[in-house]
Amino acid sequence: MERNRKILKRLIALMLTVVILTTAFSMCFSAGATRANVTKKEHTYDIAVVFDNSGSMYISDDGTTPRKSWSRAQYAMEIFASMLNYENGDKLTIYPMWKVAVDGTSTTPKNFTFEDNLNVEPIVIESDKDIELIANMFTYNAHETPFEPVREAYSHLKKSKATDKWLVVLTDGDFKYDSRSEANQPEQTFFNTKQELDSFASEEIKVQYLGIGSAKNMDDEKNKDEINNPNLFSQNSSDTSLEKDLSTICNRIFKRSVLETSKYLNGKQLKLDLSMNSLIVFAQGNGVSITSLKDEDGNEIAPVMDSGVRQFRTKGCGNYKSVYDDSLYGQVVSFGACEKGTYTLEYSSAKDIQIFYEPDVDIVVTLTNSDGKVIYDSSKVTDDDIEITAGDYKFNYKVIDNHDKNKENPEDISKSPLLGNLDLSAEIIPSQGDPMKVKNGAKISFAEDEETYIKVSGTYLEDYTITTDDNKAAFSFKVKLPEVADLKMNVEGADNWYTIKDHEKWQPIKVGLTVNGAPLTAEQMDSLNFAVTPSKETLALKVEQMKDQSAYMVCIAKDDNGVFVQPETGVYTLDFSAELPADGFGQVPKASDKKMFEIQKYAEYWRWLIYVIVFGVLIALFCIFMSQKVLPKKLNKENMSFFMMGREIGGGTLRYDRKGRKLEIKSDAVPNKFDAECRASFSLVPVDRRWTASKNRQIGIVGITSSTLGVNKIVVDGVIFTKKDGKFVPKSSPDEPIDEKTNAPNIKIETRYSYLDCTTTQA
Repeated sequence: MERNRKILKRLIALMLTVVILTTAFSMCFSAGATRANVTKKEHTYDIAVVFDNSGSMYISDDGTTPRKSWSRAQYAMEIFASMLNYENGDKLTIYPMWKVAVDGTSTTPKNFTFEDNLNVEPIVIESDKDIELIANMFTYNAHETPFEPVREAYSHLKKSKATDKWLVVLTDGDFKYDSRSEANQPEQTFFNTKQELDSFASEEIKVQYLGIGSAKNMDDEKNKDEINNPNLFSQNSSDTSLEKDLSTICNRIFKRSVLETSKYLNGKQLKLDLSMNSLIVFAQGNGVSITSLKDEDGNEIAPVMDSGVRQFRTKGCGNYKSVYDDSLYGQVVSFGACEKGTYTLEYSSAKDIQIFYEPDVDIVVTLTNSDGKVIYDSSKVTDDDIEITAGDYKFNYKVIDNHDKNKENPEDISKSPLLGNLDLSAEIIPSQGDPMKVKNGAKISFAEDEETYIKVSGTYLEDYTITTDDNKAAFSFKVKLPEVADLKMNVEGADNWYTIKDHEKWQPIKVGLTVNGAPLTAEQMDSLNFAVTPSKETLALKVEQMKDQSAYMVCIAKDDNGVFVQPETGVYTLDFSAELPADGFGQVPKASDKKMFEIQKYAEYWRWLIYVIVFGVLIALFCIFMSQKVLPKKLNKENMSFFMMGREIGGGTLRYDRKGRKLEIKSDAVPNKFDAECRASFSLVPVDRRWTASKNRQIGIVGITSSTLGVNKIVVDGVIFTKKDGKFVPKSSPDEPIDEKTNAPNIKIETRYSYLDCTTTQA
């Protein structure tokens, strides 16, 4: 029993879980049923970073002053890597100029040769955990600045299938050699970096140059030509501008919308004028830390992703003393959905903060009729069966905060600076016919249609689209014709019988009219098409509109002057019809009625008197007919056996003559035995009346005759009849006439040698 109870409890728990999940799913589905589709262009990033780990990144050109450029470049790579969405297939590949270790090594092996340093493998970052490979980077030996890694990175990107491909060059100076192997030669080759990178920059592969420290601006290079390539970007970064330069480059690469912190972030108070699908906080500064994001009630917004603190690294280069920039700290934290309101962003030691955002918005479409009433509001749609009436409407659409959609009149946020340059367009797409572009606030005339769809689409910020195209159920409806005006007719005063001699007493027939329950106006009465049609053209009618009334008067058997015109006698039908002019959709309001009456020379009661007399006679005749005595309709032989000398030798025949009122019974003939034949005839009289069911009627026997000489006794239902003076009489009362009544007689006929038994039944 205990085991069964446990099993029952588990089943109940399982059923409750299914019900709860199903209800939750249904609520989620219906909650999103009326929403427009907001999408951000899908990006997959493949970033190839050329890391200049030449000697000048670690020490000055005269070999006397250590430099921090390498640590700044390494920090920049960690920030780039923290911005990627690896679950979406993003990847960052680092192409150092000289061989590096990423396994924790911090010293150069003994007997490390120049040829060993040429064996350079790219470092591939494909997950959050791989970012630690950048943190562990150690250069064995730094040399000059070859251009070969740039070509390797470009070649890699040419093969990539990513949607966004970036070549990022982190360097502090000129490229002096074409390949690594030439870097050990005394002769130097100088490159015009801008021209070289310009040849790589295109719509397919964009190039970002970040000059660190003493790097020259590309515009100041030798052999400078005017190059205006929109896909080539140059940035020179000092030790004090690196944080802002990285923010600028990240915005450029990842196309994220940046919240204006001077306007929306006051200390730690973050004010959001719009609800957000997500917020990404990128903070930099010595010892920076992002702790939490809380709403006004102190509830924390759970982070979706936290890069952890990315900071300066101490491993530099094996052949130079390494110094590093210990002010480099950065953290990237992504938060989930936030309704508009005021929040507290808890952080510390932030020198530079950038907040990237994704607004949570929706499209609302409304149609307003001529009375100023909103008859369609897409934000209030709860099912797919939406109908509007054909006609003229004012068409409006607007972008709203998605969390305001349940308000009576949500605010139009189309002009919000947080949406950037919002560009929307709309078109009406009927199921039949061509689409039609419409402007916001335009007047639209909708014709009858099984399904009309309103498509509103647009873009905002840099990379977002919003459209109703993926949720047609909420933005489409059936356009039906308006209900035709309800024209009704009420006919009063029409009698069923008119006597000609009383024509002066005939009252007019009044035909009242209403439309939508109200009397017709004078204008409607003037435009009304009213007609009365008699079934016989010879019937004179006078039809006249009643003054100041929504009605007509019809006089029977009078001409237009009101003079009586004697009609023919007979049955008449008057057909009344009324029509108003067609509405704007060709629908004609109609009403009709008919009245039937009779015109005769005599009063109606004479007809009823004749009906009563005829009916009485018929009833009397019927009673007489039913009271007559009649025989049963049919008498059947149920069993008949013929015996001779005690032995059964055959049967016999029975003939029931209802009209002749006779019953005859006869045995089968026996050859050469004529005196063995049994035959008898019975004279019958009816006993019961016709209303008695045939099967229950009795037969009255009033006489028995037989042509067979040998018959000497007949028994009917046990009563014995014997022959006396040539007639059969009851044995018990031979002087009284036969008067036997029976329902289904059992008859036995006897001779000297034979007898016939017969049992009958009624059908």
